[in-house]
Amino acid sequence: MNIRESRPDFMIVGAPKSATTTLHRALCRYPDIFMTEPKEPAFFSNPERQSNGMEWYRQLFDAADPEQLRGEASSTYSRHPYDTAPNTIDPWPEIARCFQGLSLVYLVRDPISRSYSHYRHWLRKGNRGTFEEAMESEPPIIDCSRYRIQIERIQSVMGDVPMFIETFDRMSLSQSDVVQEVRDFLGLQEMALDDDRSVHENKHGYEVVLGQYLKTLPFGATIRAATPQRLRTLGKTILIASPLRRMMDRQVKPFPMLSETKKRLREKFEPDIAFIESLVTRSLDSWRSDAAESSVTNT
Repeated sequence: MNIRESRPDFMIVGAPKSATTTLHRALCRYPDIFMTEPKEPAFFSNPERQSNGMEWYRQLFDAADPEQLRGEASSTYSRHPYDTAPNTIDPWPEIARCFQGLSLVYLVRDPISRSYSHYRHWLRKGNRGTFEEAMESEPPIIDCSRYRIQIERIQSVMGDVPMFIETFDRMSLSQSDVVQEVRDFLGLQEMALDDDRSVHENKHGYEVVLGQYLKTLPFGATIRAATPQRLRTLGKTILIASPLRRMMDRQVKPFPMLSETKKRLREKFEPDIAFIESLVTRSLDSWRSDAAESSVTNT
C-alpha cells in the first residue's frame, strides 16, 4: 500500500473541550476530506494504542479515496507536560519521525471555561469532587488550558509546522466560516453543502463509564475489541437517546468554582490569553470578563 494512502495529511490536536468534535464532524461532511472513525484515535499519546502497532494506525485511513485529504482528531496530543497526564505519553517525537508535511489545527477556548468543562467531563467519567480537588488530582484540567506551553512544545519538536488556530467562541458563532477557513488553510477549494446543519457529537461520560465497566468483566476487553466500530457507534447512538443517559446526567452535579480559584486562574492564564491574541491578531478581552467567568457553571 502506498504510504500516501495510509497516513494523515493533517491533525486536529486540541484543545480538549474546545469544539474539536464539532469541527471533526463538520469536515466529515465534505467529500474531499476523510476523517478517521473513531475520532480521537490518540495513537501517538496512548501507550495502549501504540502497542497495537503502526499498522493499526495506518489502517484507520484505508477507506480513504486516493484524492481525499486525510485527517484525524486527537485532543490528547495537547496535554503537555505529558508526564503528569494519566496514561499519556509525549506524541510529538514519534509524529515528527513518522510524518513530513503535516498540517495542524488547534482550537482554543477561554481557559477558565475550558478547564471547568474539562472538570465536568472528569465527573462524567465516574470521578467525584470539587473543581479544586479535581484540578489537583487531574493536572490536565489546568494544563490543557495553558495554550502557550502546548504550542511551544509542538513547535520545539515539529519546527515551523503549519498551524491553524481559532477560538471556540468563533466556532460556536460562525461555524461555517471557520470550517471554510480550515479548508482554505488545507488548500481545498470552496465547496457548498446542501445541508449546512451544525453537528456536535461527543463521547458522553456514561459511555466512558460503561466502556470502563466492560473492561472489568471477564473477556470484556476482548469482546469490545472484536466488536466492529460501526456496531459500537450504533450502540452509543441508542444510548444517547435512552432514559439511562437522562438518569446519569441528573446524577452528575458539578460544584461551582470558588471565586478565589477563578481569580487565581485568571492571573495564571493571562500569558496564555495574550499569546493567543498575538496569534489570532485580535482582542480576546471577553476571556478576561465577568461574563466569561460566569459561564463556568453553564458549560
